[in-house]
Amino acid sequence: PGAIVLFQILVVSLIYLYTFNFFIKKQIHPILLSFFTLIILTIPPFLVFSVIIWKDILYSSFMLFFTVNIAQVYFSKGSWLKSKKNIFIMFLSAFGVAFFRHNGFPVFILTFLIMAFVFRKNWKIILSILLIIFVAQKIITGPVFAKLDVAPSDPNEALAIPTQQIANIIVSNGKLSAEERDYFNKVFPIPQWKEKYNPYTNDPIKFSWDSYDRNFIFKDIKLYFKNYLSVVIKNPRLATEALLRQTSLVWQVTPFEPHYVVTYITGIHAHNEFGLKNTVISPVLTEKTNQYLKASTDFPFKWIWKPAFYHCIILIFSLMLLVRKGFSSLVILLPWALNTLSVLVALPAQDFRYLLASVFISLFTIALPFVEEKQGERIENTDK
Repeated sequence: PGAIVLFQILVVSLIYLYTFNFFIKKQIHPILLSFFTLIILTIPPFLVFSVIIWKDILYSSFMLFFTVNIAQVYFSKGSWLKSKKNIFIMFLSAFGVAFFRHNGFPVFILTFLIMAFVFRKNWKIILSILLIIFVAQKIITGPVFAKLDVAPSDPNEALAIPTQQIANIIVSNGKLSAEERDYFNKVFPIPQWKEKYNPYTNDPIKFSWDSYDRNFIFKDIKLYFKNYLSVVIKNPRLATEALLRQTSLVWQVTPFEPHYVVTYITGIHAHNEFGLKNTVISPVLTEKTNQYLKASTDFPFKWIWKPAFYHCIILIFSLMLLVRKGFSSLVILLPWALNTLSVLVALPAQDFRYLLASVFISLFTIALPFVEEKQGERIENTDK
């Protein structure tokens, strides 16, 4: 695990370095850069997530990397892509977004298709990168994964929000026909729906392995969605209520009760089949660090662990960017918008890590409206 963490620290640090280099080249004021540095060195999400082994950390870092590269293309009016080195850098950032997390692939596809339209002079380069990564993704997740016996993820993860809506309708004694009640009783016994339903996470239901029959669902997925849509149409208020509660991590800044947010993990969490030990090197440093992290989750600092707070920052400075640079400038934040929407429609639980990309990108967004391009600025071609 130490090797993985060191690699992760290196990648995250290099992407921060790359981002700050962009700011310096665009002559962002040193006071603002000093403020960003202070934030990165003091705000817990920037610190603790660099040493937690989750795929979300590298994915979020590459989301920032990808966003910076789109900004490079936008502010150079496409000239940045004339360099072979820069084409490779764009390819690398897009590859990371497409491969580190499942929802990253559609985010990458949609972003590149829109980029091909916005930067029409560079459509051949953009679509070439798109095609290469698309083919690579199909090969790697197809025959390569099959050869390596890579097990697919649980398809039930995509049913988190429908499950929560069904549960809220059952728990609240909503309108169900006898046939619908019988169907959902076969999926999960009605008393279990009422016992296990937590408005903010799907985990208690989906991890009831002995009684939640996912195989029954996927034997006839069309029948599942037929019953699901029927009960949602009959109970729009309860369905909307469940949707808003389940997705509150995305949009709600203020604390709400009852609730929880999975913030960070500093020990060995689960599946420790290798018998790893959580060795403490410095008890004093560990104690002080844990106190600092714990303080960040209490009032008045709870907003630090609310992704919606970072969304507010992004939206405010996106509006400034829109006013100063025009509508087309919003293409820079397209990966963030698509990533957030993809999480919104399939959020399984209140895990901060799902929206860590918003934390990283929020700092970058603050500086975007203040980027000034000099008239006749020469774009360096590094092919030579």
